[in-house]
Amino acid sequence: GYLGVHGYERIEMNGRTVYEAEDFNPWFELDRRFCQAVRSGDGSGLLNDYHDGLRTLAPLLAGWESAKRGGVPIDVEGYLRG
Repeated sequence: GYLGVHGYERIEMNGRTVYEAEDFNPWFELDRRFCQAVRSGDGSGLLNDYHDGLRTLAPLLAGWESAKRGGVPIDVEGYLRG
């Protein structure tokens, strides 16, 4: 037998679909909530705060900085401090 995993969309076992995701895009939902918060001035519907966003983005930015420096390791905590 075999297990086929098609991203987050579908899982097949031996050619038979055993799971199919709902038509839901979590990234779109985050963007939608953010735009709604900006328009209304009410951030209570946001799922994450600034601190969470920064902690999520920091490793990516540190990785880019590392690449610019020729692959030199970057301490993420130090990078956040500036």
